[in-house]
Amino acid sequence: MDDEGRDLAGRDRTLARGRISSAAGPAVPDGRVPASRTDGGMSPAMRKGVYVALLVAVALVFAFPVADVMGSKETYRGSIEKLDAKAQTVTALVGTTTAASVAISAIPGDTGIPVADKLMDVAADFAIVLGAIYLEKYMLTIFGLAACRVVVPLACALGAGYVLVREDVAWRAGLRTSAVKLALLALALTLVVPASVQVSNMIEETFEYDAASVSSEMDTGGAEGAADSGAAAAMTESADAADDAQASDDASTASPDEAPDASTDPIGAFAAWVGGLGEDIGSALSGAGAAVSSGVTGILDTAKDWVARLIEAFAVMIVTNCVIPVVVLLFFVWIINVLMGLNIELPTRPGASFLRRHRARG
Repeated sequence: MDDEGRDLAGRDRTLARGRISSAAGPAVPDGRVPASRTDGGMSPAMRKGVYVALLVAVALVFAFPVADVMGSKETYRGSIEKLDAKAQTVTALVGTTTAASVAISAIPGDTGIPVADKLMDVAADFAIVLGAIYLEKYMLTIFGLAACRVVVPLACALGAGYVLVREDVAWRAGLRTSAVKLALLALALTLVVPASVQVSNMIEETFEYDAASVSSEMDTGGAEGAADSGAAAAMTESADAADDAQASDDASTASPDEAPDASTDPIGAFAAWVGGLGEDIGSALSGAGAAVSSGVTGILDTAKDWVARLIEAFAVMIVTNCVIPVVVLLFFVWIINVLMGLNIELPTRPGASFLRRHRARG
């Protein structure tokens, strides 16, 4: 009886373990529940399918509705208006500089030629700033559209590849790293241009610099300079006419008692006439020359001030429209390297890596 009781108890324990195993899942030889079914009943294949579905949904959302928003000009209306105002200012500076160069070149002689040439060089330099402003304006929408429609879906595809590839594949970790880098690149592309525009505006507001005031001042001074140069040219052209008129007036007003008698002393009369004419011509030329010299000196001084102001405006615009975007991009790369530890390397000059290797060997 004792043996039969032990057999019945053993059968009961076996049936109980079978019921537990059937409730939890297929049993392994030692009767334990498989580790793959301990996380809420989701198998690894099902878990991978959920991750891939989420990545596909993210890629589709970014490729279509989000890309349409980020590629629209309405999204960047404030930044575009500020860039348009800068472009108008630069265009006005180019036109004003060209007009000032033409006005200075109208000064008689070669005195104003160097200053006029320098103004034309500055006007050509402003074309670089104008190109940078338009490039920044176009990159606002292009970078956002490219980041959402190309870079983010590509990052999601690499992430899906990382999920689906077996864990023992050597290049599986590279897929994850590349996916994270592409996602951060999309973030940087979306933010770098708006951030650079805001930083440029903040610098201009902090230092209270307005390039449009330079253009308006040059427009006001340019009209005066053109009038002065025209007056100087008119003085030079009318100097001879004034001399002749003055000489004829003096000759007609000379008293007969002071002038020698031509009938008794013709040579003395002619010498006296020539002497009086020379004195009149000399005094007229001296007055006209002083007036022309004073006008030309004033115009050249004004032009030199224009050149200095234009060079200052050019330097400020180069910093705010060319240097600041590059600095902001480098700042984003540095933040990514510090926070994520990805060590994103920037492109170097050709031959720099070769020089480093050569120094390391030495």
